[in-house]
Amino acid sequence: MFAKRKCLKICRHLFKIMLINRYMTMTKKTSPEPKNIDSVVARRRKQTAVRFFTYGVMALATVVGVIICIGWAMGYRFDLQKGLSQVALLQFNTFPTGASVDVNGERLTARTPTRSNVETGETVVKMSRNGYRDWSKTITSLPSTVRWLDYVRLVPNNVRTESIHTFASVEDIIQSPDRKWAVVLTNATAGDMVLMNIDDPENVKYEDVELDSEKLSDGDNQVYKLLEWDNDSRNILIEHRYGDGQVEHLEYDRQDRETRNLTRDFGMNLSRPHFSGTSGDVIFTLTGSDLRKIDYGNNSISAPLATNVTDYVLYSNSRIAFVSKVAADDKTTQTVSIYDDGKVNDIKSYDDDDKTMIDFSRVNDVDYLAIARGETVAIYPDPLGSLTQSPDNVSTDIAYLSSPGGIDWMEMSRNGRFVLAGRGHKVVSYDIETTENYSFEMEREGEPEWLDDYHLLDVRNGVITMIEFDGQNDEHIVSGRLPAFLSDNGEYVFSLDDISGGVVLQRSSMLAE
Repeated sequence: MFAKRKCLKICRHLFKIMLINRYMTMTKKTSPEPKNIDSVVARRRKQTAVRFFTYGVMALATVVGVIICIGWAMGYRFDLQKGLSQVALLQFNTFPTGASVDVNGERLTARTPTRSNVETGETVVKMSRNGYRDWSKTITSLPSTVRWLDYVRLVPNNVRTESIHTFASVEDIIQSPDRKWAVVLTNATAGDMVLMNIDDPENVKYEDVELDSEKLSDGDNQVYKLLEWDNDSRNILIEHRYGDGQVEHLEYDRQDRETRNLTRDFGMNLSRPHFSGTSGDVIFTLTGSDLRKIDYGNNSISAPLATNVTDYVLYSNSRIAFVSKVAADDKTTQTVSIYDDGKVNDIKSYDDDDKTMIDFSRVNDVDYLAIARGETVAIYPDPLGSLTQSPDNVSTDIAYLSSPGGIDWMEMSRNGRFVLAGRGHKVVSYDIETTENYSFEMEREGEPEWLDDYHLLDVRNGVITMIEFDGQNDEHIVSGRLPAFLSDNGEYVFSLDDISGGVVLQRSSMLAE
C-alpha cells in the first residue's frame, strides 16, 4: 500500500509536467512569419523539431516514471553502497501497543504499530516494552512481499492473578464466540451448569442454568455434555445421555431461559448437530448416516442433503464439506464432497484403507479444503473451482503437511489461516498465508486449545503456557489447568486451578502495572 501511494504520487507529478509543457507549447506566441518563403520553411521545420523533441522527452519521462513506479511497487531500491536490491515490507503490532522494534539489531524510530522495509532473506525481529517480556523471532522475507507481525501478545514480567470464584467442581467450560459469556458444567451427572457474564471482566456475574425438566427424558446413568454456542452467542447445544445408551440433544436459550429438546421435537435420533447462522433456529445434523437441516422457524426437518455420511464440516448455510462411505462390488470407497447451494460436488475419492479427516475454511476470499489421511494433510485452494473441473489435474497450488508416524487429529484455526495436525505430543502446522510449515511438541496430547487466532494453550509442569502457531515464544502465564480463555478486550486470561475442596476460577491480568 505504501509503495502504491509513492507510485501514484510520482505519476501525478509526471502528468502535471506533461500538462504544463503542452500548455506552454500551445500558448507560445510566435513572431509574424517572414515573407521570404525559405525563412518560413526553416521556421516551421524548427518548430516541428522542437515539438517532436518536447514530445519525445515527455514520452521518455513517462516511460521512465512508469518503470520506476513498477520497480518501486515490486520492492526494488537503489543504494549508492549496495546498488540495486529488492526489499520486503514488514508490518508490526503488539498487544499492548507502544513496543520498541529492533530489526537485525537496529531500532526503529517509531513504536508499534509501525512498519519497515527490510532486505529479503532471514530477518531477526525483536519487540520489547517496559514491564513485559521480550518477544523475538527470525523470519524469512521474500522479495516484494508484505509480512504481517501484528499478532504479538506481550506477557507482563509478573502476571497478576486473583481468585474470583470457587466451584465445588468443574468438568468443562466453553466460551461464546463474542467472548462475553461462558457456560460452566459443574456436575455432568446432575446437569448442573453456571452461566458466566464476562462482558465486564472486572465484574463477572454468575447465574445458574435451569433446564426445563419437562423437556428432559428420565432414566438412569444420566450424563450431560456441553457441545457449542451458536454464532450469536445466545444459544447452547447440550448432549444428554440417559438409560441404556439413549441420547437426546437440547438447546438452551440464555436470554429467554428456555429449553428445546431437538430429538423429541422432530422425532428423530440426532448425532453431531451444529448451529448455523445466528438465530439458533437452524441446525445441521446427522440422522443415522443422512445429513439434514433442522429449521425451528418453520418447524421442519429437510430430506437428506447427503447420504452415507461419516463426517462433515459446516462452513455456511449453503456450503458443507463431508465424507461419505459407500460399499459396492466388494469394495468400500470414501468420497470427500462439498454440498453447495443444493448441489453435491464430489471432490476426491479414496480406498477405505485409512481414516479420512476433513476441515474447511475461507482465507482472503479463497476457500480451502484440508484432507488428512495416513501421514499427510493435503490443502486444496478453491476446491469447487479446480477439483470439480479437473479431478485428475488438481491445482498446482496444492500444499502438503507431513506428520511422520501418522495423524490422530486435524483442524483449522478459528481464522482459517492455520492447518494443524498431530499425534501424541507432536504437532505440525501450515500457514496458508506464508506457505510455511512448522513442527513442534506440546506437553498435552490431542487437539490443542486456542487462546486466540494465533496462540495455543499448553500445561507444562502445572503451569498454563501460551505458544504461538509455529511453536515459538512459549510464555508461562499462571499455575493451573485448562480450559482457559481470553476476555473480549484481551486484557485478562480466565483459567482454573484445583484447590482443597473445589476448583477456583482465576483472572490473570495481561497488562503490566
